[in-house]
Amino acid sequence: MDAEQNRWGAETRREDEVPPGTAVGADTQPLVGEHHKPLVGRAKPRPARLSVNISRATEEALLELMDEKGVSMTEAVRRLVGYGSVVYRAVRDGDEVLIRRNGQAERVVLLD
Repeated sequence: MDAEQNRWGAETRREDEVPPGTAVGADTQPLVGEHHKPLVGRAKPRPARLSVNISRATEEALLELMDEKGVSMTEAVRRLVGYGSVVYRAVRDGDEVLIRRNGQAERVVLLD
């Protein structure tokens, strides 16, 4: 069977279709096909590099997370962007965002 291309244009093959002795590089990871057979040979998507200017408040939020969780700046950015994404989608979709403190729910109002 011929190799298929994934959405990044890399060739993929089912594990049982890869000839014996074929090396799979360290920069690849196995995939799971539609019949739950692992696929091999798909390159990992490259991470995006980002250089931005941030406010002092944003820097303090990142440093707080780094100190409290013992994570890198990169991981702090990933986590806080992830949290923000959840809130953004909820507000975009018309949902309410609530924070519960001491048994009391507070509604968070976010404006565009």
